[in-house]
Amino acid sequence: MRVQIVFPTLPPATDGIGDYTARLAAELAGGGDEVAVLTGRDERGGAADPIPGVAVLPLFSRDTRSSVRAVVDHVARTRPDWLLLQYNPFSYGRWGLNLSVPAVLEAVRRGAAGTRVAVMVHEAYVPIDRPKFAVMAAWQRWQFRRIGRSAHVLLLSMARFVDDFAGRFPQARLVHSPVGSNLPRAPVDPATARAALGIEPDACVLGMFGTAHGSRLFDWVAASARRLTESGRRVVVVYTGTGPDHTRNQLAGLHVIADGPLPAPAASARLAASDVYVAPFVDGVSSRRGSFIAGLSHGLATVSTVGYNTDPFLRQSAGDAFLAADLGDREGFVRHVSELAADAGRRRRLGDAAIRLHDHWFAWPQIARRVRAALVGSG
Repeated sequence: MRVQIVFPTLPPATDGIGDYTARLAAELAGGGDEVAVLTGRDERGGAADPIPGVAVLPLFSRDTRSSVRAVVDHVARTRPDWLLLQYNPFSYGRWGLNLSVPAVLEAVRRGAAGTRVAVMVHEAYVPIDRPKFAVMAAWQRWQFRRIGRSAHVLLLSMARFVDDFAGRFPQARLVHSPVGSNLPRAPVDPATARAALGIEPDACVLGMFGTAHGSRLFDWVAASARRLTESGRRVVVVYTGTGPDHTRNQLAGLHVIADGPLPAPAASARLAASDVYVAPFVDGVSSRRGSFIAGLSHGLATVSTVGYNTDPFLRQSAGDAFLAADLGDREGFVRHVSELAADAGRRRRLGDAAIRLHDHWFAWPQIARRVRAALVGSG
């Protein structure tokens, strides 16, 4: 199978979907597929990291929205079996608007005989949960409708998307396709990781990883840390990822270690220092939350939330592979964290189950297998 994957950004740039693109491409190529990634040029002269077995072709500009149309001519010349677009509206233009993206897919579907179109939907459009998002959501919904109508296959990062879009795109096959962790586990034991950070052996470490954005319930983390402190525990919050200043502000008054993004081995070591990994989300944990999945892959005892975006298989796993509180139940979340902090045996059992859950749903070979099956089955 000949697959060309489109996404503007690749490592070493910090971008979760760019990392997903590189890892998926490598797995597909390792399985015998002919894979190329059609990506954006870094106008400052930086080059994307090589991907084993994959051709990386900087065809368009990250800074010029219309330049993505270069993909059409390339596909017309090379005629791959599949063009696979990685989609989050904000990845292709400010405010999540780039009308050239649906135009590219429409042109490929209309004019490139033998090439079929797939779209991996990481996010379709912003939710209308705040007035300022209403106008943005309107154009993003219209843009996504055009994109979806050009697809033969829609790979959807959450199970809820399958239900939401089932009647809108009858020409497409809809497949739930979870994302994976972009943080490989480094061989560092917790004691060594804690010592490197100067953390006392008797301290309770709450770990966080990812991006400090509005979907994170930082106040729930702060409440958990303060409850532990009130019980007499020494508490350290170790945050690894973008937005360290915002994180420190959100957790003011607590002992916080937050140095920003780190190379993968160092970031993995930070996670290894955790006693309890905290990942509460305003919409509930789901199979598109790479930061949560990183905790599973590291075998961490994790506390999260379940809500309207939580996939059925994750709801079923709550209590076994991780603990979770319902949206609105901050006290339940705090209680879970406190109970895990006091019970090393339960933390180990949850960590073992977390790895099993990760390896079944989120390991990269499994992700590539599902993507390949979706494409081959729709050829």
